[in-house]
Amino acid sequence: MLEKNPKQWHEKLSETLWAYRTSKREATGMTPYALTYGHDAILPMEIAVQSLRIAHQHSLIGEDYSQAMLLELEELDASRIDTLNKLLAGKQAVSRAYNKRAKNKSFEE
Repeated sequence: MLEKNPKQWHEKLSETLWAYRTSKREATGMTPYALTYGHDAILPMEIAVQSLRIAHQHSLIGEDYSQAMLLELEELDASRIDTLNKLLAGKQAVSRAYNKRAKNKSFEE
């Protein structure tokens, strides 16, 4: 985005940050927004087009909507634990690959 319009970087910054925050990361498999707030961000286009998840939320009545939000909060802890496990497994894989090439040396006085 910035290569095409280098002098207008300040106008493209908000769009770039939004794209960064709402795109999934390979290491975690989730968006930073979802890890923080428990559900994915709603894009402005989804409201204009009335995507399925927006239409589903509008059809819920007050108590059902509250119940759905509570379920999302409960699932958030599980998804955070899964994400942590993915990160730890990735770090262990990198550690094994590094240690495979490292040579142990011991020194004596």
